[in-house]
Amino acid sequence: MAKKKTKKKVKIESPSLLYQEYDWYENLFPIALQKSSDGFFLPGLTFYMIGVSKNINLLQLREAHFVTKVRIDKFYDMFLRISEGAIALLLNKGLGRAGRPFNIENVSDLEKNMLTGFNEYVSRIIVPFLEPPPVVNFVRTNFDMTHITFLVKDEEEGTFGRFIVSVPDGRMSPEKIESLGDKFEYTEFYECHTDAKLVLGKTRFSVDELKSLEEGDLVILEDSDIRNLTLYIQDEVKTVHIEPNMDIELPFDNDNGGETMTEKAVPKNLWDTIEVDMYAELDPVKISLGNLKKIELGQVVDVAALYDNQITLRVENKVIGHGELVIVNDRYGVKIADILQKSASMSGEAMGDFGEGAGLNLLDQSEQPQPAGAQPQAEAQPVPQQATAPAQQSAEEGGEEEFDYSDFELDDSDI
Repeated sequence: MAKKKTKKKVKIESPSLLYQEYDWYENLFPIALQKSSDGFFLPGLTFYMIGVSKNINLLQLREAHFVTKVRIDKFYDMFLRISEGAIALLLNKGLGRAGRPFNIENVSDLEKNMLTGFNEYVSRIIVPFLEPPPVVNFVRTNFDMTHITFLVKDEEEGTFGRFIVSVPDGRMSPEKIESLGDKFEYTEFYECHTDAKLVLGKTRFSVDELKSLEEGDLVILEDSDIRNLTLYIQDEVKTVHIEPNMDIELPFDNDNGGETMTEKAVPKNLWDTIEVDMYAELDPVKISLGNLKKIELGQVVDVAALYDNQITLRVENKVIGHGELVIVNDRYGVKIADILQKSASMSGEAMGDFGEGAGLNLLDQSEQPQPAGAQPQAEAQPVPQQATAPAQQSAEEGGEEEFDYSDFELDDSDI
């Protein structure tokens, strides 16, 4: 019988722990580095700790470094890295200013010995501040190290370099800053607002039905629920439970002067049978943190002004048109107010400006948000977008993209 293999559990520390431990590093290592520099070269160089990291690749930034590996006990090593800029500072301090530009590839034996000697001197200063070496029967199980980065400055010349000390975690026991409790009540921030996007739902259209849309048509969002909306805020997606305003309800058989887009048209050709998803969304809104808290708790949020908002219809990231929100039975619908031109070349006119809409603010109706951003691909739920400042969002997108039915055409190779 084959022996079942078991996976070894590996402890992964959260990077947030470094934030809690930062003070411990800052109270220990800068003193040790400064003492090393003053003792080896005499005063004149200042060491400033600028970071603590678990990833050495982010620290070196493709800059050449002189590296010294120092064995600090039977199980662990320490690594000390001096950047090319810092090497020049140290050599100028120890040997005097050279008559030639420094090149790390042409370091002389004397210069190597001086740099190695300084690194070993630093390690001897640091080790007494670390935890005692492990016992004899200790078994090392990991190779985790913490990298402490310093900025080295020559106070007379005003020049800089970098110095990185990599210390094994097994010889350190950093103290963590413990929170003494919240300084503020959450309720103090409930009136603050953040950007969000609300999607009402979607429906599915063939290209032939899409081409036949006209002003006054009523589009029923088959994939929608009048008591729920989908909220996209930063990287989070939440379902918003609302109390719908039934003033916008229409009888199912109501004649509103337009066609209800529910029946499937008879397909004319392969191109016309292609189906795409049409999404209906509100213009970006300002939502209060208080209402976000209600959403998190699953409470019903009051959106009494919902029916005053302009609805944007999109296929993928292309705006098809705009309309007015209505309710038909238990589904949302959009009564189309305008349809974007099929293409600029067909009409001989550029796409018009359809305005920005009134926006939805769950507390304050006075703010005017900008048009919504790009939308998801067909046959998929909308991809949540990170909310951005309205001006920045508009600049990045360059306004709403023109809708051209030719975007859905097939090449012969696709048929």
